[in-house]
Amino acid sequence: MASTDTPEKLLQSLSSATLHNLDGLVAVVTGGSTGIGLMITTTLLANGARVYIIGLDQKQVDGVVAIYDKAVGGRLVGLAGDVSKKEEAKRLAAEVGRRESYVNVLFNNAGVVIANLKKNANASVDDYVNAFDTYSESDFHSVSAVNTFAMYFMSIAFLKLLDASKGMRKKFPPQIVITSSINAWSKMRLTCVAPLYDPDTAGRGIPYLLSKSAAAHLTKVLAHEFLPLQIRVNGIAPGYVFSYTTGDLKADVNALGFPDISREQCAQEIKALFDVPFGKSGGHTDMGKLALMLVTNEFINGEIVLIDGGTLLLYPAGY
Repeated sequence: MASTDTPEKLLQSLSSATLHNLDGLVAVVTGGSTGIGLMITTTLLANGARVYIIGLDQKQVDGVVAIYDKAVGGRLVGLAGDVSKKEEAKRLAAEVGRRESYVNVLFNNAGVVIANLKKNANASVDDYVNAFDTYSESDFHSVSAVNTFAMYFMSIAFLKLLDASKGMRKKFPPQIVITSSINAWSKMRLTCVAPLYDPDTAGRGIPYLLSKSAAAHLTKVLAHEFLPLQIRVNGIAPGYVFSYTTGDLKADVNALGFPDISREQCAQEIKALFDVPFGKSGGHTDMGKLALMLVTNEFINGEIVLIDGGTLLLYPAGY
C-alpha cells in the first residue's frame, strides 16, 4: 500500500475526483447520441473518458459530436451503423480498432420500442384474440433484433478490443454493460391507452417486454461465459427516465440534445398511465452516477441494477 501509507494519501485515493477519474478509459456507447445513451456518454466525457457513440443516422450523430467537441477536446467520436446486423457489428469494431488499441467498456444501450396493444377494460375472449393477434412476425423480429440480438453481436465483435484493455489499462477492467428495462420483470404492459389492467407498467407491448427480458438474461449468460476471460458483464434496468426517446414524452430537444422538460413534468405526463414514486422521472445525473459506479467498481459482475425510483415496488413484478 505504498500509495496509501498515510491518512492523507488514503483519503486522497478515496476522493470522488480520484475514484471517478476516467483518464485513459475508452468507451463505446450504442445509441449514445440520444436519451439514456447520451446521459451515459456525457457523464463519461465529463470525467475524462474517450467515447465512441454509435447511431443509425450519421448526420444526427455528427450533430451531437459537434455540440460537445470543443468542450471535450476531440474525445467524442461518432459512428453510424446498424447494430442489429452481425456484419455491421464487426465493421464497427474494426472502425474503432483502427483508432484505438483497446476498449475498456462497451455500453450495449441501443433499443427500440413498439406500439401498444389497445383493448377495452371489459375485454371478452374475442377482444383478447383480436388485440393480441395484431402483432406480426416482423414486430417480434424487428424489436428483438435491436433489443436483444444486437447486444450479442456487438459483445462478440468487441471482445478482442475489450480483452486487449487488460494489459493496457489495468485501472479499468474490461466490461460490457447491457441496457435492459424494468419491463424484464414487470408482469404488466406500460402505457396502454385503454389498459386491460389498471394501471399498466410493463413496456409498449409483448414483443418489447420479451426482448428486454431476453436482454436481462443475456447479461447473466455472458457474465458466466466470459469469466475465464476476466471480462465482466453487467446490466442497467431503467424505469421511466427523463428522455425524449420515451414514446410518451412530448417535448422539444434543447441545444444540448436533451428534452426540454422538467423531471416533474415528465412524471406528470405519464401519471395517467402509471405512477412514478416521489413524483419525478429518472434524470441525467441518476443515470450518470450509475454508469460511473459500474465503470469504476471492478467487484461487480453479473449484476443488473434496477434504476426505477421504486416503480416496481408498486406493481406486480418478479425482480
